[in-house]
Amino acid sequence: MADGKFITEVILDRTGGFSEDEDTQLPERRFGKRAHLRYKMQRPDLDVTSDSLRSLPLTETDRKLVQYLGEVGYATTEQVSRLYYDKHKLPLKSAQKRLSQLWEWHLLNRVPCTGLEKYGLRPQLVYSLGKAGNLMLSDADAEGPKKRKQSGTVLMLHNLLLGELLIGLMTKGRKEAWSFHFYGERGAAVQFEYNDRRIRMRPDGLLDLNNEAEDIETPLFIEMDTSMRGIDHFRGKVLQYNSYFASNKWKARFELFPYVAVVVWGKSAQGDAKNRQRLADVRIQRIVAKVKGQKWTQGYNWLFARLDQAKLGHFNMLTAKAPELVKLNLFDVD
Repeated sequence: MADGKFITEVILDRTGGFSEDEDTQLPERRFGKRAHLRYKMQRPDLDVTSDSLRSLPLTETDRKLVQYLGEVGYATTEQVSRLYYDKHKLPLKSAQKRLSQLWEWHLLNRVPCTGLEKYGLRPQLVYSLGKAGNLMLSDADAEGPKKRKQSGTVLMLHNLLLGELLIGLMTKGRKEAWSFHFYGERGAAVQFEYNDRRIRMRPDGLLDLNNEAEDIETPLFIEMDTSMRGIDHFRGKVLQYNSYFASNKWKARFELFPYVAVVVWGKSAQGDAKNRQRLADVRIQRIVAKVKGQKWTQGYNWLFARLDQAKLGHFNMLTAKAPELVKLNLFDVD
């Protein structure tokens, strides 16, 4: 509220988001049915203050990791190794060693995460911001502290899969001179008024893909679907995006309305990749039908893909120009 009046649009944006534009690799991972985590559970008690934080010998990679976790929330050890240690001789070992030190300094917290194997990920430690990490972001944010709310395993798994999408796209795109800037849920969210209603829209993220050589910038609202919620919640999503487009409030932030990218992954207790793909394909068909049924405002486009496809930039697009889905490669510059 300003001068007794509601602001018609508020962009909820963390300072900076996080950007990545260096080359990395995404190795294929295989693991057996049995996995046992061994990790230290006790660490020194520290009085975390701004002064003590400044005294830590942090690297630029450490600071980038804090920014990443400030937007995405969680990262596995393997994800961190692929993001920031891929050029080391032993990326996973290097990541484990540094993450352990950052945990000792309370920059990060960590927990073992159950349920990863159902989505095709190795059971492993999951890292989030610790007291010192939250303080680092708060000190850098003119609006003051924005501590992430504590959440359960469901949201953790959701955001880890979101991380898999981002890392996959970055790995693919960097080889073709693309750079990336990502805003998490708080940075992507908007509040606006339309038809005398105040609407709060919260995508899972906003990703800007940029290719300076080709003068291409592609923004995407991301909706990460882990097959845990009912299909009907997409009805509300369509209504919100329709309203945002029709309000024209988006023009203050974007030249063109972003794609709405729905990325789906199935959960399979059998640990079978083909079954996860099959379940995701069936769910995508139901989501597409739900979007079509709401007669979305046809001035913007929806993208749909399984997680394994989306990581490579391969989507199917729902557009007003064609009754059927058409293929789209996000990295196609032709």
